[in-house]
Amino acid sequence: MEPSVNESSREGNSLVGMGMRTPESRRLELESGAGGDHDVPYRFVLPPSMPQVLAWMRLLASRERGELPS
Repeated sequence: MEPSVNESSREGNSLVGMGMRTPESRRLELESGAGGDHDVPYRFVLPPSMPQVLAWMRLLASRERGELPS
């Protein structure tokens, strides 16, 4: 049975109280929670600024020329 939202938040607080660091408790919360959007295909969208677009295009060209691992 899945824990309720209230149970999850209490569990997270007790983990921090036991000396577990915040990133570790956050990781545990994410791993024990419901799944994400893994069944939704990723769709790449170019960044909105031209310098970022040009940087991505240079990176892609380097990869296509074999200068980067695939």
